[in-house]
Amino acid sequence: EEEERLCYKTTTPQKIQGLLTEYSKRNFKDGYKGNEYSEEYNNNILKELAFRKSKYPGPGDIQEIVFSMFVINEKLFDENLFCYMPWGNKLLKQDYVINENDTMEIDRVSFKSFNNVFEMKFNTDGYLYIYENNKIKSLIPKQSRSCKSFTKKVLKFENMLLNIYGYDIHGNYDLRAYVSLNNTSMYASPASLILSDNNGEIILYDLGINNRSA
Repeated sequence: EEEERLCYKTTTPQKIQGLLTEYSKRNFKDGYKGNEYSEEYNNNILKELAFRKSKYPGPGDIQEIVFSMFVINEKLFDENLFCYMPWGNKLLKQDYVINENDTMEIDRVSFKSFNNVFEMKFNTDGYLYIYENNKIKSLIPKQSRSCKSFTKKVLKFENMLLNIYGYDIHGNYDLRAYVSLNNTSMYASPASLILSDNNGEIILYDLGINNRSA
């Protein structure tokens, strides 16, 4: 530690790169397994950001990190080499994804599919429904109760459930109901919920690539 501290005070680009290389060898996991790569890769990025902030001089700001991006002509490669995110090349917005432990103010904005055909929102009976082109398509299954008597309702994806929070007539905010999800197996964090572009059903993904509702 003392040697590293003295080193970066009189640093050169080569010394900085050397420190990063040694730090990577000691602290980073490869994460090459198919179902773990994304999680390990994200953890490695966070570790490097923390290391740079604590080791290198500056006004407390994290140094810029540049990631290379490439445009690939898929016709020149075997299709088995590619792994596609469930949302394709769309820029994600809160209306389209509920990430684990995130909330959505469902009384303010509906939960939409990426093609904007389907959306989830409350009906006047206090239950969540899937709408197709602004018309009721189906009732969301496995809802624990009606939330008709609650206001300012919020959805939160947590503990393998889609929980519903809201205010009662006395202004008390609490967990009011939940929706049991249709995942076929245990999922790994981080996980996300989206609505299918085909039928509006809730789909659970983990690590951004594994469909746990299939």
